[in-house]
Parts: sequence; structure tokens; C-alpha cells
Amino acid sequence: MKTCKRQFVLIKNNDKKYISYNLTEADRFMFEQYAGMVLDEICYHFNLQRVQKSIDQALDNNDKQLFAELSLKYNQLLQENR
Repeated sequence: MKTCKRQFVLIKNNDKKYISYNLTEADRFMFEQYAGMVLDEICYHFNLQRVQKSIDQALDNNDKQLFAELSLKYNQLLQENR
């Protein structure tokens, strides 16, 4: 099984410490999957908060049409993440 050698720099109290380790292709694949899941979750929450803030602004401005559009978008985001 092929392994990939990587070196990362960990900084703790301005002291550089180096570690290296070998990853199998399966390990690398799993790390990529986990990273993708984390990024998806971050994007989801960012978009949800952005729509929530826009809904709040629409309510403050008494903009019923914009509120209705954003409410649909908000509900779609919620449904996509179930």
C-alpha cells in the first residue's frame, strides 16, 4: 500500500515543532472526506446566518415581499440539511 509522507509545522508559544507521519491512501482519502464535511457544515451555517440577518432587516424595513422570498430561501436551506 502506498504511503504519503507529510510534514506539518505546529507553532506553540512561538517555538516551532515539526512532526511528520506516513499516511496510507485510505487515510488520506478519509481526511479529505472529513475536511469536505467540515467545510460543508461551515458553509451551511454561514449561509443560514446570512439569510437570517437579511430576514431581520426585511422585518425591520417592513418589506413583506423580501421577507417572503428570504423565508422560502431559509426553509430550503433547512430542508437541504436534514
